[in-house]
Amino acid sequence: VAQYAYWNEVGVESKDGKGWKIPPRPFMRGWADSNKENIKQTMQSVAQAVSSGKIEAETAVERIGQYCQDGIKSYIRRGDFTPNSPATIEKKGSSRPLIDTGTMRNSIRYEIVRNKK
Repeated sequence: VAQYAYWNEVGVESKDGKGWKIPPRPFMRGWADSNKENIKQTMQSVAQAVSSGKIEAETAVERIGQYCQDGIKSYIRRGDFTPNSPATIEKKGSSRPLIDTGTMRNSIRYEIVRNKK
């Protein structure tokens, strides 16, 4: 799923340039770029909650991860991307870019990795 997501994020085409082509549909960068101010405000709010002792740092990181995860999934559902080709629409029976079975969208998860010393 990660490779498929990458291909959709940056675009890819057949090696000979004459076959299939997936245009870039930057769902991660697109969400981040279109939500810079909201992301900044969310991070500031969570940092303030930690510094004032209202929440633990781990809770803050989880909130930010969930915020990003939900935002990217919602951005995909809104679907303002390069349209599918007629061949793709015929094959999958839908004109919605990035959504076929929902596997890729549903695979978007955040992960907290602790720094091991």
